[in-house]
Amino acid sequence: MKRFIFALLSGLLSASSAHSSTDSMHIGPVPVVEHRSRALENSLKALRLRIERDARKCVATAKGMDVSGRYDAALKKIIETSRVVVIEVSATMMCDGVHPSSYRYAIALDTTSGKRIDLNGIYKVGVHQDGRLFLRRELIDAATDSYRKENVFNSTCLNEPALENGLSSNPLTIAPLADGGVSLYYATPDVEAGCFPVLTINRRELIPYRNAQRAAEFDLP
Repeated sequence: MKRFIFALLSGLLSASSAHSSTDSMHIGPVPVVEHRSRALENSLKALRLRIERDARKCVATAKGMDVSGRYDAALKKIIETSRVVVIEVSATMMCDGVHPSSYRYAIALDTTSGKRIDLNGIYKVGVHQDGRLFLRRELIDAATDSYRKENVFNSTCLNEPALENGLSSNPLTIAPLADGGVSLYYATPDVEAGCFPVLTINRRELIPYRNAQRAAEFDLP
């Protein structure tokens, strides 16, 4: 009986570490990765732990204001090769009972070392400034085309030129696509987030900037 209870408790603890959920907080599990090293596993756990800490802080802030708080987050595998795995992290939250907020970004990790990989070193879609990545001016037109397609039924986003300026002024992260293009994840003010879903740069527009040798090293399209 003692062995049964111990096994039951161990299973419950393991499930808790993989998937956190309360009435006000829900964080999805770490995605299944085929090329999984101990270092990568530690990095993925650390990533999820940071999200969980942020969620608990959000919910605690709402509780301190005597309002309802909510934090929902998910981790999704975008692409995996023998050398790299790219994860999309997304979340929606309400930390003050009034103003909803959200974020979405991509992060690439080396499957052996677990260290973060700068995908811009492969695809060169942007320039680094103060530790953040901004889209290079030569690709603004391509990003604008994607922006307008994604917002074709959203006149507010299309009729306000200042919003399109965010294509060059807002920082972003990137993720490779299977067809050789890249996805653009913009970090925008909450009031603009509805106009900035995940945008794309297609392979044809990307070819002049893509480092084919580096892409081959990581077995990326």
